[in-house]
Amino acid sequence: MNESGNHSEQLRSLRSAQPAHLEKAVSTFASLGWAFCGNWHHDSTVKILDSIGRRGTPADIDAAVTRMWNDEGKFWLKLAPAPIRRWGNAHVPFKNVLWRRVELMEKAIELHFAGEYAASVPILMSQIDGLTRDLVGQTFFQNVTAKNQENFIDDESLAGMPGNLVEVRRVFSTPSYETTRSGSISRHGVMHGRELDYDTLENSTKCIVLLAALAEYLPPFADTKGFEALDVHSSTAAGLLGVDDEGRLLDDRDVREFQGFAFYLDIAYMNAQLTPTLHTFDLDYQVRSLAAKHRLDRKQIFYFHDAAGWWLFYKLPSGHFLVLAERPNTSTESRNPDAWRWDAHEDPSVAPWHNARGWQSDDVYPRTSNWEPLQIGT
Repeated sequence: MNESGNHSEQLRSLRSAQPAHLEKAVSTFASLGWAFCGNWHHDSTVKILDSIGRRGTPADIDAAVTRMWNDEGKFWLKLAPAPIRRWGNAHVPFKNVLWRRVELMEKAIELHFAGEYAASVPILMSQIDGLTRDLVGQTFFQNVTAKNQENFIDDESLAGMPGNLVEVRRVFSTPSYETTRSGSISRHGVMHGRELDYDTLENSTKCIVLLAALAEYLPPFADTKGFEALDVHSSTAAGLLGVDDEGRLLDDRDVREFQGFAFYLDIAYMNAQLTPTLHTFDLDYQVRSLAAKHRLDRKQIFYFHDAAGWWLFYKLPSGHFLVLAERPNTSTESRNPDAWRWDAHEDPSVAPWHNARGWQSDDVYPRTSNWEPLQIGT
């Protein structure tokens, strides 16, 4: 439930300070197809629970929640798919699939605010269908059975509370075998042309709120699938010789991981140089922590330093070397540290400040092919 300020702090306080509100919110809203999550507006939600929820009909509650989300919650509706852009960093092609889904979801939300609910609802349903199939292995809209009723429950998120997404699934998964104009949110009815009056502000809002809840619940699944996609790619690439048309190694195992490793190492060193009173730079510590974070073989990372600076190289599984070298700034035109890159089948014999041959200054763009990150969103 979101009112303003620090979102994660609110989630922590809500779990301990207002369990009654959480339980009541889930039991009141989920059975009507409203997925509870951390973005629900706090004060308005409590007001609905304390007033309309006590004596109102399901139609009254639906109307009140719809108004809330399109008024106080409008900002969070627009941002519902945004967290998905942060998922899948382990493997760029997998991440690009997620980004493409977000583009379609954002288009649907634009249509929602333009009043084009006949278009927004099926787009959102189809993308939620595909997203959950990819990440969980089954569509969210599968009928709830004794076998799968424990799915979409966790102990980590508000969205994953028991009775929340499971009950919302029941509403969205209601079968519709005859043509009707009931205004149902049934995915089966909408996508198979059985429900003709699905195109309402209420139904479109329920779809976006469900997307917001899934964006809160699904990150661990995205992480797992991202690493699985990376492992499959690595198995396929292992042992390939040569480069592609852009000069990138065909056997590109660990290339993206080392790029990420070097990126954060760059930041740590730059912060230490620019604000030494606030940041210290411990190369040993940075190598240990970043190698673990990026799943790199620590035994293949070697680093040296002298009075001028330090240089670090990584031997890829293909036998290729990517090397980073940095020293304190010596330029009058920039405050950033001096930095160089190396991309070759052999390792450099000396640091670039002793012999720059074969090194590329960070002032030169684009970088060499194996240092240039793959584009996201293509």
